[in-house]
Amino acid sequence: MTDPSRKLHLVSILCLLLVTTSVHAQEEKAVSPLEQSSSTVGPLSPPDKESQSSPLSDSAATSYGVRIGEARIVRYQIGAKIQTGPGAFTGVTLRLPVPNEWPEQKVSIIEEDLYDRAGDIDYRVLDAGVRQMLVAIPQVPAQTEANVLITYEVSVSPILAPEQTVGLKKPKKVTKETKFFVGDSPMINSREKSLKKLVAEIAPKDEEPWVALEAVHRWILDNITETVSKVQSTDDTLKNKQGCNEDRAALFVAMARAMDVPARLVMVEGGQHAEFCLEDPAGDLHWYPCTFRGSGEFGSLSNPAVVFQKGDNVKEPEAGKRVRLIREHVNGKGTVAPKVQIIRKVVQ
Repeated sequence: MTDPSRKLHLVSILCLLLVTTSVHAQEEKAVSPLEQSSSTVGPLSPPDKESQSSPLSDSAATSYGVRIGEARIVRYQIGAKIQTGPGAFTGVTLRLPVPNEWPEQKVSIIEEDLYDRAGDIDYRVLDAGVRQMLVAIPQVPAQTEANVLITYEVSVSPILAPEQTVGLKKPKKVTKETKFFVGDSPMINSREKSLKKLVAEIAPKDEEPWVALEAVHRWILDNITETVSKVQSTDDTLKNKQGCNEDRAALFVAMARAMDVPARLVMVEGGQHAEFCLEDPAGDLHWYPCTFRGSGEFGSLSNPAVVFQKGDNVKEPEAGKRVRLIREHVNGKGTVAPKVQIIRKVVQ
């Protein structure tokens, strides 16, 4: 995940005689965009419990669960503009990450601006609940502009801390809900010896998990200087004692996992934070947020933003590997590279 100041780069590999082209296009506005795959394709609707790892269980009924605050509405336009030159662009496919539904976030489509040769819009849910929009266009003729722009209305809500934390414990076993959020993931090393030693010093095993994790959160805020540098591994963040907001959140994820607590990165509009999972005395799992900007928040989220991805270890089928962040892809064939602009912006 890049910070808001970073742009996605345009990468196009086009060869003569209609050789396949892959384009990673530049954003119109720089905001943070946003896998074993379920490959489920269907209309925009909340994924079932098998296909998403719910960030917040139906926990409002228990004092151990977080509570959802009053929502605000954000309108977000996502898509791509393709402008061809003297040559046609054929066999075009678009794969774009879009907001998914979570208990603290509701999503609906309010407007579509689709090129008339575009096929139907489909959606698929990758593991950890990451949602992609899929669009195919058989051909964009020469000297033609083709737009695929979808405007979403997203209701985002603050997350209020649980009323009670004493009695929360580490989950007893790995489940479908937590399996992607334990162990290592891209650039997150939870098994490094010096990290494990540090965690043991900051958070002794006999501490209540909530208290221990809060101590880890405070240690990162106090000891890892926030920078605007390029994203780095958790090993380097610990070594350098500095890192960007994503680095600090990723270090918390690594340290929590070193304590056998499931944790994950959350990619939102303009930034990132972390979530960790604990089990209540009844055996129910609950996810709690923590942030690292300014003085940070632990167990609550007072300034919510549009969530584009929860999780940092996602398998993208076309890439054939696990990645931290699902990015935009526009693929096609042509003799001349088209101009491709990725649109990802808040609209009125």
